[in-house]
Amino acid sequence: GDITEKENLPVKQLRFGDTGSALDEKVGRYTLGPLICDGDDLFNNVVTFRISDATINLPTFDMGHSGDIYFEFRTAVENAVLFHSKGPTDFIKLSIVGGNQLQFQYQAGSGTVSVVREITYKVSDDRWHSISVERNRKEAMMVIDGALFGKVREPPGPVRALHLTSELVLGATTDYRDGFTGCIRALLINGEHVDLRSYARQGLYGISEGCVGKCYSNPCLNNGTCNERYDGYWCDCRWTAFKGPICADEIGVNMRQSSLVRYDFDGSWRSTIAEHIRVGFTTTNPKGFLLGFSSNISGEYLTIMVSNSGHLRVVFDFGFERQEVIYPEKHFGLGQYHDLRLSRRNSGATLVMQVDSYEPVEFDFNIKTS
Repeated sequence: GDITEKENLPVKQLRFGDTGSALDEKVGRYTLGPLICDGDDLFNNVVTFRISDATINLPTFDMGHSGDIYFEFRTAVENAVLFHSKGPTDFIKLSIVGGNQLQFQYQAGSGTVSVVREITYKVSDDRWHSISVERNRKEAMMVIDGALFGKVREPPGPVRALHLTSELVLGATTDYRDGFTGCIRALLINGEHVDLRSYARQGLYGISEGCVGKCYSNPCLNNGTCNERYDGYWCDCRWTAFKGPICADEIGVNMRQSSLVRYDFDGSWRSTIAEHIRVGFTTTNPKGFLLGFSSNISGEYLTIMVSNSGHLRVVFDFGFERQEVIYPEKHFGLGQYHDLRLSRRNSGATLVMQVDSYEPVEFDFNIKTS
């Protein structure tokens, strides 16, 4: 957006020099050209916690009667400690509980105080979330994603300062339990930026610069979906013809020329105007029927096949007239695994074909609505 307040402009001073006397009839004019901001030292300062007992140990946080901590995090773990520091009797701790609750706890001599905010969505969804915690003489407060508040007022009477003596441990408890895996950026302690990247560059155990997870190397094969854990990953092999840790074990059926698998849908389905069809296949004999649907009530049908030339053909009649489309250019009879997705939209007027990671191809038809 536009910067309108002069106090926020990244120009603090303009100086002018002149020669001559103070009585000279001279006029000075100036203009300030476009200001270009390059980079973001705050939000680009990111580190990854790759192991659950990896931590960044910061200097002791002198919280006293008041203090605040702000940062953003990204994780897939549902239970973890984000930071922890303690003294002889006092402590502060921020935790993720169950994936949808954040809990800020502290003790200043008179028992543990908890600020808890349960939210309607998961913060363990591998997306960026912000968290700000503050404790002062009146209350302790927590703000999640800039909008969700949780607060607890200090009890009546004198407010005791927090006495912390340990390091401020980022990523686990002070005894390296309940560890966090994921990314943290934009750490501010009492409004001052902490350079997390400088700690990563020291070669700390389990800490790396940037936000890079295990899925970055695409470990899941055959169009499996990689689910990030940062200290690991798991592959979702649904919608593929494979199983196993990395979707490498084939589970499809070997179809002979005379084989078929038939499934009868229950109910009296007459017709549809939108479908989502997905089928995986591999063949070295480029001809034959892949998948078909037909109705013995309306007579409508759809057939997907590999032609003798190795191209994909879709032939259908949804009640207006017979149509045939061919997926262009690619040859699908070379023994490679392929993932075909077929859908109709716009009340059946548009057919979309996508194969593997190629760009989707759309075919539009002139259909009279009835």
